[in-house]
Amino acid sequence: QTLLVTSVHCSASSSSQGPTANPVSTTADATAGPIPTTTSVPATTAGAKALNSTDVRIPHAQSGRSATTLELSNGLRVLVVSDPFAAVSGYAMAVQAGSFDNPEDVLGLAHFCEHMLFLGTKTHPKADSYRKFIEESGGGTNAYTARDRTVFYAGIDDARLPEAVGRFAEFFVEPTFSREYVEREAHAVDSEHRKNQPDPGWQLFRTLDLLADPNHPASRFATGTLDTLVTAPKNNGTDVRTRLVQWYRQHYCAPNMVFAVVSKRSVSELEALAASVFRGVPERPEYCRPRTRPEEREVSDSKTAAVSESPAYPPWRQGLVARVQRSGQPQLTLQFPMGSLASQYRSLPTAYAEAVLGYRGVRGLAADLKNQGLASDVGVQVDTSTAGTQVLVSLDLSDDGLADWRLTVEEACAGIAAAAGPAPKKPVLQALAHRAELRFDLLERPSQPDQEASDLAARLTMFASTDAFSGDVAMDDQDYDLVAEVLGRLDCARGVNVIVMDPGFQDFNVTDEFYPIKYRLTWLKDEIDVAQLSSNVEGPGADFGSLLPAVATAASTESSGAFPQLIAKQSVVANSPAVELWWKGQSRSESVNWPPAPTVDLRLYIHTASRRPTPDEVLLSELISDLIADLLSEELADFALADYGASVDVNALGISMQFTGYASSMGSLIESVVEVLGHLAEQGNLLPRFRRVVAAKRRNLAAVERRMPVELGAEALMAAVVSTGVHRSELAAASKDVTLTKLQNYLETVLKRRTRVRALAVGDVNKDQARQWSQRVLAILQGGSLPSDKAAHTQVLNIHQDSLLLRYPNPVQQSGDSAVVVKVSALVPAPRQQLALLVVGRILGDKVFTELRTKRQLGYVAGAAVADAKMGPWAMLIYVQGSNTSAGEMDRAIRDLIADASGQIWSMPSSAVEVWKAGVVSELVDQPSNAAEVADRLWSEVMPGAVCFDRRQQLLVAAASLTLADIAESMKMISDAVLGSSYTVWVEAATRGTSVSDSEQTVETGAGGSWTNKLERRLQWHQDHCGPCVVGTLHAAGREQCCDQGSAKSPFGSETLARTGDMGSRGIEVAEHPRRLGEVHVDSPVELSAPLKVADRDAVAAKHKWDWYPFESGCGEAVWDGKGIFDPAHPSAALHGKVTLVLVAVAVAMLWI
Repeated sequence: QTLLVTSVHCSASSSSQGPTANPVSTTADATAGPIPTTTSVPATTAGAKALNSTDVRIPHAQSGRSATTLELSNGLRVLVVSDPFAAVSGYAMAVQAGSFDNPEDVLGLAHFCEHMLFLGTKTHPKADSYRKFIEESGGGTNAYTARDRTVFYAGIDDARLPEAVGRFAEFFVEPTFSREYVEREAHAVDSEHRKNQPDPGWQLFRTLDLLADPNHPASRFATGTLDTLVTAPKNNGTDVRTRLVQWYRQHYCAPNMVFAVVSKRSVSELEALAASVFRGVPERPEYCRPRTRPEEREVSDSKTAAVSESPAYPPWRQGLVARVQRSGQPQLTLQFPMGSLASQYRSLPTAYAEAVLGYRGVRGLAADLKNQGLASDVGVQVDTSTAGTQVLVSLDLSDDGLADWRLTVEEACAGIAAAAGPAPKKPVLQALAHRAELRFDLLERPSQPDQEASDLAARLTMFASTDAFSGDVAMDDQDYDLVAEVLGRLDCARGVNVIVMDPGFQDFNVTDEFYPIKYRLTWLKDEIDVAQLSSNVEGPGADFGSLLPAVATAASTESSGAFPQLIAKQSVVANSPAVELWWKGQSRSESVNWPPAPTVDLRLYIHTASRRPTPDEVLLSELISDLIADLLSEELADFALADYGASVDVNALGISMQFTGYASSMGSLIESVVEVLGHLAEQGNLLPRFRRVVAAKRRNLAAVERRMPVELGAEALMAAVVSTGVHRSELAAASKDVTLTKLQNYLETVLKRRTRVRALAVGDVNKDQARQWSQRVLAILQGGSLPSDKAAHTQVLNIHQDSLLLRYPNPVQQSGDSAVVVKVSALVPAPRQQLALLVVGRILGDKVFTELRTKRQLGYVAGAAVADAKMGPWAMLIYVQGSNTSAGEMDRAIRDLIADASGQIWSMPSSAVEVWKAGVVSELVDQPSNAAEVADRLWSEVMPGAVCFDRRQQLLVAAASLTLADIAESMKMISDAVLGSSYTVWVEAATRGTSVSDSEQTVETGAGGSWTNKLERRLQWHQDHCGPCVVGTLHAAGREQCCDQGSAKSPFGSETLARTGDMGSRGIEVAEHPRRLGEVHVDSPVELSAPLKVADRDAVAAKHKWDWYPFESGCGEAVWDGKGIFDPAHPSAALHGKVTLVLVAVAVAMLWI
């Protein structure tokens, strides 16, 4: 489901900090002047000078855009991108200071500074001022701290761009660094770190940091904790705020900053805006040392010396083995450190190494290690910073691979050396260069302008200004000698570090202070002999180059026009599936805003009959998908190198397929996939692969440490209330007796079922090709056709007026976090109601984040989201995760906040209503930015069978007449459901959990009593102070009006609420609104232990007479008739809607977090 609400959270990369800078004066900076925040823009770029005379190089697929760079008089660099079709603007600032710059006495200060900059400036001192302005303007904001840089970014409605950028500029001139928030925000940083502690990725990078030279900043802890930011500095007599101000002045200066903006405004207007706003950012030459810019970096003329030694991992810090006790998936990582290749980016010096090591064909490293039974997967990653460049080869180990990890290292080292070869293969390098050229030419607009601005700002700290788009995409220089030198570094005998992550390792002698890892270091030469190793691995040939088109231009001359056409509709016919095929072709002769690419996106969904699957069926479906993916990774390895993709996902309700790539070889790709599917009937050849896939599935089901508690809670909730939901614990139990025969029999059953197929072809494809390719895929089906009303869909449990509470012990032993997820569902058929609910989602998202995260510090992860459904109920999700309090306290805080919000809604001024409404509208008018998003939006309508391409237009029409009463009604619906009829899961940390008093209260009164604690107190206050009076109103002034008996001071906040009837009825009305809006139910919930088995869920549902939400037309009050309100000038203006499977409602919400 799509989440149409934004939130703020700051994150840090898995990196470390740098040397201590000398203390400086904390007196006011005389160069810090006021920042204009008006919406007027000067007509000239006074205070700016041209950085160079060459415009930024723009990809062919983004023609129509313009981009230039300039440098302000204070040294701040600016990149402006003018895009006439950008409905939303994005902007970002990259500061060349990161965790490598942390002082040793306050570890994590760079990340802490990132957090504190959001909490008020001199002109706008309120802690939530900037974030609230952005969200009310239809945008979102975020930031991250990496090793060498910190990046702040935001997206916003273009009409408010000048004011937003003006407020943003204050971060870099006069932040308040309010002492009130220092310790409070340190708690937030600490909560973020605790969230990261169980994550395997963070643990791996922490281990790599521990292997670095202890005198290099890469070796130090990066992100900060309460102890490093508050406790330890206090004990050492350091005032953290003073230290923060010093550090900020030393590193946040104009010459070390790059600002990027993407907007529909003209280049000259954007340049003028940047110049007027950022020329006040101080240079601080007395404090701040300018960093070396990409244009100034020297590139060595000596190719043999082009790859130097790594500054963070000198020779004496190579050849190490770290055996680490870490729970979860066993893993082996080989690290090859070398000097930084940042200045040689134009030759893509590691592209060849990534291609040959990551090749997944039968001659590749991954296939060799998997076929030997040593690993279930192999991945390659390249990372470059001032600490150097490192190539990481990571293996997910099998039981055998872990048991004899030394043999695994030997085979991996031999395979890497064989794949790299004695020298690069020139035909392969030339094919990679052609692929890079196509990738750059076809580089489309990113979906989110804020993310694009963030990327562009960061890229200008690494690449020359003209290469902002092409820097790490185009291979402008084919440097054979440099590639050979990089390959020469991939030699275990020359220099490698080995990390073995082993859950059962006990012979450790060091325990890390910051992460739950225990380890022992030894020398690789004492473990194995890597000098005399050989392998049969060959790596890829140049064959994949033949799959690439010669030029980045569409071949088709046939266009569907502005919106898709239904080109095949076959109803119920014996022995063949019912088919609906939609076609959205774009030809080279079509007038569009960007040139059509020679790419195709073909999608099919094969619906089977409606049913609720068993745990065995869900497991078998997932195993079939995993087995197919494993087969395809080898058989389609050359296609993957040429940027084609294919996926086949078998689920309990049908089969989903997708094919992407160039039109020239799309037919060959489809033939290869159909052939692979035929191999699933081969018993002997498939058995070893099947065993490997099952073993990997079991390990993944047990690897709960890869998920945050809030995600685990959502998973448990999904298993309890979604028709296809089965918890991982039940799948793990089912996996114990699974066999290949059982799997093959189940697949045969699936293929023989009656089916209904919905398909979509988008891109450089004509009608005949779309029909032929679809028919070739559907030849695998053996059953008859299925009527449309019998097709299977995911359903959500309707608990009617009851409430459901699941209590789930946090299964991640290393985590001290608790989490609460509250979900309410409702059928919202009318566009007017849907729009009101989206507005409410934004309002509640703001309140939850501000009150529960920023002010009360209940958790680092906090927010609210609306998930819309094409067919079925919409959902509101409210969530909190943290380590500072129990799940019970989080729950009460959520429900108190929702009750207050419902009362406060009527006091909202009309101007605020318009602002919140405008925020939703700005998202609705946003057009697809690239071909993938075009296909996504179309598919979200076609796949469920709820074709309604003008869905967004209906919401926009509804926005014109939306009133406060509509919003209040939706808020009341949410409030009533949260307080009386909701799905809730508590994930309770073993180290904290619910207190005894909490538990006793739950047992005695039911969780419903505790949920409505504040509402009960408010109603009781009315009764005590108003006596027999049946109506009382709580005014904004905070005084109760008791009929005609005068008023009394109220202990509750500024809200408007009226009570009608006696205490037993729980009837609530808002006095200013004459209609009855619903009733609050405070009955005790149905409380169950999670995870819940499918059989137990069905038994509970039968006992309480719960059923499943019906499916209704996704078109609201209208049915798509092929005529919408479209802008024919836009290639996809008709494509409204988002991907909205109820099946992933909660799961996607957690990913969004």
